[in-house]
Amino acid sequence: MEAALIAAAILIAVGAPLAIIAGVGRRNHELAAKTEQLRRYEAYTAVVARIEAQNVGPAQKMIAVRQLREFPEYRDLTVVMCNSIQVNGTGPAAEIFQNELKVTEQYLLKAEQ
Repeated sequence: MEAALIAAAILIAVGAPLAIIAGVGRRNHELAAKTEQLRRYEAYTAVVARIEAQNVGPAQKMIAVRQLREFPEYRDLTVVMCNSIQVNGTGPAAEIFQNELKVTEQYLLKAEQ
């Protein structure tokens, strides 16, 4: 009987802190995942803002469109955006920008499959 009480006391003394440590570790992992998700969302919106900005040149916009491929979690929104962007102007830069929109859309749709 005494041995059982000692074993129970040891189990509680060791088990309770380990359970607390495991819970804290799990919570830290959840917070890290949410932090990463927020960081990616902010990075995505910064890329979209560069595409929509009036004071950004065509080369920077093309680079930003290509960067959209790095965010597959926003695939649906990006595909809609690529279809709705109106490319103003003529010449090689406008053609390259329009082509980059199409290639990015195709890349994301292909990645979905």
